[in-house]
Amino acid sequence: MMMSNFVLAPDIVSFNAAASACEKRSQWCWALWIASQRERCLPKMRGPELLTISNACISACAKARRLSEALALGLEVEAPDKVTYNALVTACRSPGGERWDMLFALMRRMQRRRLLAGADVLGPAVEAALEAGEAAAARPLMKRLEQSCVSELAGSS
Repeated sequence: MMMSNFVLAPDIVSFNAAASACEKRSQWCWALWIASQRERCLPKMRGPELLTISNACISACAKARRLSEALALGLEVEAPDKVTYNALVTACRSPGGERWDMLFALMRRMQRRRLLAGADVLGPAVEAALEAGEAAAARPLMKRLEQSCVSELAGSS
């Protein structure tokens, strides 16, 4: 029997699978490595496929409470979406990563990109502001959270 020599090259499916596995197990170190290899291994890939990999890598860092790494990855994303910002908010809210000021900066970036913050972002923002003793900053967020929840309930019926 003849053995052929061949090498499997990583593709978008293998990168997505690896990034998702890192996210599920909070393997931030491997997630950073995967993120660093995207451009080299998938040079022509752009758009949603790369965004999915980035979001999973950011989430892995967030779950491992690695705020600075999550933020660094988030800043590299060309066109972040709501999932990207949700992962970054999670990183800001992780124990040891209580950064309400950063969370508010992320919300401003969302606004500039015309992405509406839903309950998944507004809820943690309210909690962070209240825990930081910033009740004045929390009030308008609570109003937005209430409006968001009403809109979501109206939309689902």
